[in-house]
Amino acid sequence: MQRPRYVRRIQDYMFWRRRLHLPFPASQFRRRRQHAHLLRESQDCNRVLPSVESDIQPNNQTEESGLNDAASLSDASDAPPDALSDTHSEPEDIRVQEIIQEAVAALPMGSVDNNESQQYEEPESEPWLQTMLHPVHPVGNGDSDFHSQLEDSLGDQPAETYIPTTMNDPSEVLVHARAEPDEMLDHFTLALGLWCEKSGISRRHYEALREVLQIPEDIGALRSLPLGLSTLKKKCRAQFPMLPIRRASIPAVSLKMPTLSPAEKRLIQTSLTSNLFFQDPVALLSLLARSPVFRKKIHIGMADLVDNPTELWQSWSWGSSIRCSSGDFAWYPDGTPVFPSDFVRFRCNNAACRCTWNEQEIHIGRIQFVGRDRRLACTKPGEIVLIVQYTITANSFDKRIHSLRPPLCPNELLLLEDQETHIIHEDNILARLDVHLDYTFDGSGSYKPSETNGLFVRRVMNTIRDTSSVQELRLSTPLRGELEIAAYGRDMLIKMLCPGDPIKRTISIPFQLFIDGFGLYRNMYRNITGFYMIPAGLNDSERRRRNNVYTIALGPHATNFPDVVEALAPGLQAVERGFDIVVTGEGTVRVIAPCIAYLGDMPQQNDNAGIKRPTATVSCRSCTVSDAERFNMNFDLVKRGRYHYQLLNLRAEIEAKRTVREREALWKTHGLAKESPPVLKICPALNLVTFFPSDPCHSEFSGLSKIAHTLLISHILTPEGQKEYCQTLQRFPFRRRWARLQSPITHLESYQIQEHARASIVIPIILRFALKPDWIQTVVQQALYNSFGEQSIDPDIPCLLLAKTFGAIARSNSLLTSQTSVGYNELKSVVANARTMLQKVIDATIMAAEAPRSASRAVWMLRSRQNSPVFNQIVTPPTEDISINTVSIAPKAGKMLHALKHRPNMHIGVHYADQAKEYAVPNNCNVLIGEDKHREYKAFVQRTNKRDVEKVLLIHESFKRTISLTLDGALMESEPYITSQMKQLHRECPILMQDLVRSEHNEQQDDDENADEADDSYATTPFHTLINAYCRLPASRKVMELLGLQSARLSELPVTHPFLQKLRLSYSSDWAYQHMLGRGSTPIRLFQKLTFTFNGDAHRTTLKLDDLVEYTRASGTKIGQIRCIFTHNQGSSWRVFFAMFSAHEIRRERVLDLPILQVNRDEIHIIGLPAIRKPSLYTIPVSKDSERLELDSALPTTFLNCTWSVSFL
Repeated sequence: MQRPRYVRRIQDYMFWRRRLHLPFPASQFRRRRQHAHLLRESQDCNRVLPSVESDIQPNNQTEESGLNDAASLSDASDAPPDALSDTHSEPEDIRVQEIIQEAVAALPMGSVDNNESQQYEEPESEPWLQTMLHPVHPVGNGDSDFHSQLEDSLGDQPAETYIPTTMNDPSEVLVHARAEPDEMLDHFTLALGLWCEKSGISRRHYEALREVLQIPEDIGALRSLPLGLSTLKKKCRAQFPMLPIRRASIPAVSLKMPTLSPAEKRLIQTSLTSNLFFQDPVALLSLLARSPVFRKKIHIGMADLVDNPTELWQSWSWGSSIRCSSGDFAWYPDGTPVFPSDFVRFRCNNAACRCTWNEQEIHIGRIQFVGRDRRLACTKPGEIVLIVQYTITANSFDKRIHSLRPPLCPNELLLLEDQETHIIHEDNILARLDVHLDYTFDGSGSYKPSETNGLFVRRVMNTIRDTSSVQELRLSTPLRGELEIAAYGRDMLIKMLCPGDPIKRTISIPFQLFIDGFGLYRNMYRNITGFYMIPAGLNDSERRRRNNVYTIALGPHATNFPDVVEALAPGLQAVERGFDIVVTGEGTVRVIAPCIAYLGDMPQQNDNAGIKRPTATVSCRSCTVSDAERFNMNFDLVKRGRYHYQLLNLRAEIEAKRTVREREALWKTHGLAKESPPVLKICPALNLVTFFPSDPCHSEFSGLSKIAHTLLISHILTPEGQKEYCQTLQRFPFRRRWARLQSPITHLESYQIQEHARASIVIPIILRFALKPDWIQTVVQQALYNSFGEQSIDPDIPCLLLAKTFGAIARSNSLLTSQTSVGYNELKSVVANARTMLQKVIDATIMAAEAPRSASRAVWMLRSRQNSPVFNQIVTPPTEDISINTVSIAPKAGKMLHALKHRPNMHIGVHYADQAKEYAVPNNCNVLIGEDKHREYKAFVQRTNKRDVEKVLLIHESFKRTISLTLDGALMESEPYITSQMKQLHRECPILMQDLVRSEHNEQQDDDENADEADDSYATTPFHTLINAYCRLPASRKVMELLGLQSARLSELPVTHPFLQKLRLSYSSDWAYQHMLGRGSTPIRLFQKLTFTFNGDAHRTTLKLDDLVEYTRASGTKIGQIRCIFTHNQGSSWRVFFAMFSAHEIRRERVLDLPILQVNRDEIHIIGLPAIRKPSLYTIPVSKDSERLELDSALPTTFLNCTWSVSFL
């Protein structure tokens, strides 16, 4: 709609006021804003207002006369003749004129400065003012003379440039704030700002640049800068002793290369090679071992024996290895070291056992694990303990041995597997025994005569099941110590780990080697293979930092994986055997770095292990399951499992076949690749089965969770149900730091791992509390009854079955993809239950898809009568009508759904319990951090010239590592000058140095950006650092009443005030202050949010008002709801406290088996920050009967505590 003409006249008037350099104070503009609002409210938009423009005199008149002349122009009009009307009411015209006169009179009185060079004072920036100051001037019959007269009168005066805007557009003009005269930039700052605009640097990069520009005291250093960027980089890198990068020529595969020119094709007839660039692992590990910062972060020494292992040094992969111990051993009475896998004579800890007094009853067992006792019930923390596997001899009175065929020989030992864990002390060991392990025994009873002279083992008995569960030794997993002795020899290992002078000590740095191919340009047309080293001695949070992932090599495009491994073998073999370095203050130190696991996704792991890829009929690395049996969660892993020596013998047998056809058939039958595992060249002591663990994040999130979510959206919910589900998902509260999900209806196929992870947690809660029967297709409801075998006709049963299925998947994901440690049997049961229930849902969708079309139509027609008495009879599942054996009318859909049960991700769940036993928790083997390292290279390659990208990326990585190690003090002895320079730069340019050595996003910096108390000193603890408080709140009456205070100044309270008593108790129990020194003269400060770093975690912990948190007390762990966050000044620092309501568990949710919490608002408690050791709980408000969500409740008191936890980057 076109604006009234009198508004345009005022716009013109104000424009020329500005052009004539007449000042407009901000206060006067606020008044004119009110008048302009009145003008917009005028009812008649076509009313013509007499012009106020004609006769505006130029600068030689005073402002007062100008205003009087402008006011006198109200008797004339410049409107077109057809715009005038005789029907105008005179009172309204007079009122409008009065408004204009008030607006004009509001202008400041005084003369206009004739100095044309005087700067115009910019008025207050308002959206309405931008429109008034930049009008569009329609040129018409009444306007042309007016503008021409003004242009003539202005003469040669410099006119201010303005940008016209559209008058008829109802949208608003964005405000552009112009600089004040005293804010004009000098040419250097202006040039720097323009460069920042052009280069697009981030805020943090600008802060680092500003720090650098503060260093030079004169501009001489700036003028002497090199002209070329490459010259500056080359000179900069020349200042450092760069980590050495090696180059090797390896064969290139012409078929994998892009299209070649005719000249290049002729070269194919000759040998094609490609350059492999890789980092020297010996040089890298030597600097890491010299770094005091790195040494402080890693675990060095033998394993720890704990109740619930979560870290790699608490697992069997560490405790059963000899080379991971750093030369820290248990010792025999003769002074030789005890190795894992040794057979020993020992006395048990049972005082009533006959072994304590009868020499003939001394036990014989095998050492499985050596470590220091860190269990809660241990009497001497740190004492060396050993886990022993018992054996049975032919002289034993055990009746189970009589049914063995062939019977036990007099010198034969029978290993007992799956027996109760037996822990003994170092002093219980009497001697070591020489025992031969016969891995060639196949059950025939034949063995070499030379082996009968001493003790030998050829069979293993599973004592948990029965005596029939006896298998050959070749069908068991050898210990890591046994493989290390076989590869290096016992004497060599003693010399390696227990050297004499001049070597003072041994340091073991075990690592995981991540291997994975990735598309460098976000597609696989130019894929390279990354080899990344992850130190296993770091804790879980440190291993998930990108900066702790060390690149060894980037395998070039169009090369074979075995050729790349062969080129890397010499360096990696050297660190496996160990090398000597000199460390300041310690002398000569031997460093040994064994690889304890190879990580990668499923296809890459199969290549590493020498197994056919997942599309093959037999493709599992741990057993010989076929693709038709992958759905079986009770698959016999003992009889049909894969074992190290069995694989070696099988390969030897296949290679011995005479014809290629025979070999090809056997490769396919057993699911083996033609080539032996290439990584055997790197690590001769690896186990072909246990060294290649599965990645739970890909199998559970991109596999199981995606399957379940796809079934829900595409095959279970009705169109209306999909809409209701998505609307609930949009409103559902997510865990803090979790991003929201895109609509699964349109974006499910584009979900990445983290989206599937978040969805797997929230879906079961939504289904439990929001799902209604009419959301589900009726035919699917019938099929769910049939698939789960439910006999009840309750229409809510399908909803509960779906919620329970997705809840089982969430609990399985929580155990597999977090640092939660549970028992072997519990983990196996939970994982199998989730997959079994999902398979029943798949069966239900198959039934629905294969149901006869006519029956399906009839069911759908009856949906409108669901409330009728007949409906409950219809939903009863007739087995003969709907079953998997029904004649299919949708063969493609049924076949696709059938295939979901036979995917490798469905089967892999049966192996996670064994993987947890080997590596503490399955999550220790996830590959997300390695794939996150790929992202760094994919981003950096865009800044290169795309030539020799592997070399450029590796040089960049080497330079960054060199700087990091220099700052850590690894080069203090050899490079004192550059080390001192870097430390000085770290003091002067901390942001630059932090960005150089850290790849992750600096979340702490973002937090500090808006911190209200960034300058205050907060008291920290060993677990709580980098504390910041936000959004300071006033001491309102409501908050004071909550705390029971009259004011925030505690000095005004009596000594016996209840609040002070609670505060003293918190000082004593939480801050370890037996006596609060004083109430303090400074008032307490209230905040809405608190952030801190807990125990060096990669992510910040955030606590807000109304959060429910766990806190520790002498009586145990309790739960409370934060109602107030305040700080109290004690001495020179501020300490953080929380005022909380107590909360407790009232019951378990009957379907999801999650705790229901009730908040008690009767009494407030004061809790200190040290008492909080975990992030806030993920709670969802529910009704008091726990049957529906209460997302809109203002002050809920009942919450569902979601204890499921998944980890992802």
